[in-house]
This record gives sequence, structure tokens and C-alpha cells, in this order.
Amino acid sequence: MRRVIILARLFLDADSMSKLNIGGIETYLHNLVSVIKQCELLPIIIQYSKEDKEVVFNGTKVVGVNVDKLTPEKKVVKLNKKLESMLQENDIILYATENLIIQKYKNVAVSIQHGIGRDIVSKGQLSRLEMLKNTINKARDSYAEQKILSMIDYLVCVDYNYMNWFRTQTHSIGTKYVCIPNFAKTVPFPRKSDGEIVRILFARRLQEYRGTKVFTAVAEKLLCKYPNIEITIAGEGPDEIWMKDRLKRFANVSFIKYEADESYAIHSDKDIAVVPTIGSEGTSLSLLEAMASGCAPVCTDVGGMTNIILNGYNGIMVRSAEVEELNEAISELIDKPEYRRNIANNAYKTVNCSFSHERWKKQWIKAIEEILML
Repeated sequence: MRRVIILARLFLDADSMSKLNIGGIETYLHNLVSVIKQCELLPIIIQYSKEDKEVVFNGTKVVGVNVDKLTPEKKVVKLNKKLESMLQENDIILYATENLIIQKYKNVAVSIQHGIGRDIVSKGQLSRLEMLKNTINKARDSYAEQKILSMIDYLVCVDYNYMNWFRTQTHSIGTKYVCIPNFAKTVPFPRKSDGEIVRILFARRLQEYRGTKVFTAVAEKLLCKYPNIEITIAGEGPDEIWMKDRLKRFANVSFIKYEADESYAIHSDKDIAVVPTIGSEGTSLSLLEAMASGCAPVCTDVGGMTNIILNGYNGIMVRSAEVEELNEAISELIDKPEYRRNIANNAYKTVNCSFSHERWKKQWIKAIEEILML
């Protein structure tokens, strides 16, 4: 059976390698492994770990490479050395993200691109010199990415925002590409409570570029204005302690942790889901899962989320890092229950029609058929 060797930073947690790591890329790989097997190929995952270790997870071999205490650059080098030691002539290499590519191999190489990571806006007014430096740095990063992409044979993009960049920047390198947007699994539309309490959810990794600072500022305003709201913050990350400290005076705020397969359960009784990313976002799994769970979504105009939301129809979209705009959008949904329900219904229909798991799977099967012809 032909093998697909998948390079990933993390698939299972690095400490024990016994459970799926929480994150968009990890959830993506978990589903992709099933599609690869359906195509009668054998997936093997190589990932970062705290020790050299091999395990079998849900029937898939996962090889952990001890990268403890190494710099990010050396981690990538060591992962690629393990790849070289395992490669067979007919193997397909699949990079979970293009940042793990350091050289061209004879084998067919495929990479998944999860969104542009250079779109975070600088804080404050820049001087002309700072603007020039910023432009040069971004041009340098763009050139570096072009070099990386020239070492692969097939690129899968998860959003059209990146595709537009790809076409304008790398049209001459000859890499075949396709856009396969992310997905959410179809679940029955959950019955929401018609009570006076409006339940708001922030379910992301708790770090600044996911919008923790912006959301916390808005949450404080909303909690002071509306006695009939409950806010749930689901996740973990470096901003967790800071957020808890800022919101500790409010009794109607709760913090929870959840596993990747519990996302729909934590969304099912919520009315509004907030995805206030300030940069580096593809077709957000968090956004799609919220829409598939019958929540009215509020998001920012970042990355692939602009491919999903039609403002005022299936969600509300505001400018990135704009506290007042985000506050006004959520307030409108709190104040107008019928509008909120219409938004939620349209969001649910959007996912089932255009971003379903079945549609994603069919697109990947077609891509794999093309890859096997290379």
C-alpha cells in the first residue's frame, strides 16, 4: 500500500502522545487521515514530542521526534531528518503546514496552507522609516514563502484570501494548487432557549492574535450594560490568567476547557459566538462550528472568514481590533432577538450547503486523485 508521510508540529499532545491536541490544524489532520485511508493509502504522521516515541492512535502510526529544548529552526531540521530516514521511493510527503518545508525531495510533495500569517496590523502610527522597514520585511517574507512553495508539487489552500496572494506573487513557480475551504460537520439544528438570558461564547485558544484583548474589553462593556447575558470563555492559552483577572468581578462569566470533539456540545446552548481574530486566520473552524451549531456569529474581516460571512445575512463582520464596532455588533444581536435568530438560521444553512464535511471530503478525494497522477 502506498504511504503518505505527514509532517506536523503536533497531532497528538507532545507530553504523552495519547490524545488529540486541541487546535484547528490538528482537527483538520484528524479528519484528513480518514480520507487518506478511504483512498486506500497508508498515512503515517511524524510530529514533535518530548521523547522519541511511536504510538498507534485510532489505527494510525504516529512517530514522535524528541525536539525538547531545541530552537524552532532546529526542531524543523530534526523533523526532516526523521522524514529522510523513513522515506521510501513511492511515498507521498504531506506537510501539515508549509513552514515545515526546508528542502526538495524526489518524492511527490504536498503542502496545506492554513492562511496568511503576516496580516496582523501594527499598533500605533508608524513613521515613514518604520513603514519602509515594515514593507521590506513583508517583501522578504513573501520571497521566502515563494522559495518554500517552489519545493512542493501540489498546494492545498483553505481560503481564497490566500489564493489571491498566491496568484499575484507566485504565478511563475509552477506549483499546482487547489482551494479546499475548511468544514463543519452537519448536526441537527439545536433548540435554543427562548428565555431572557442571552448566552455568548468565545471559544478559541486564549492568545492575543485570536482576539483575547479585544474581546475582554468588549465583555466588560457588555457585562456592565446587560444584566441578562452570560459569557462563556472556552479554551486555554497564555492569556487565560489575564482574562480571568480582568473579568473576575462578574458572576455571569465562566471559563471552561474542552476537547476538540466537544466543540458542538459547548456551542449547542449558546446564542452568539464571537470570533474576533486580529490576524492569521483561514476559513476558521471555530467560526464554522459556531454556525453549524445554530449560533449567530460575530467575526472580524480577517483572512478566510471573509469567504464565509455575508455581513447582515449569516453573521456580522466588523473591522479587526475595533472594540467599539465589536461591542455594537454584539449589542445589536442582544437587543434584537428576531434578527439574532434569522442570522443564526442563515449561518446554519450556509455551512450545510457550502462548508459541510461531505463537500470537503469529496474535494479532498478529487485532490488525492490528482496527486496520485503526479
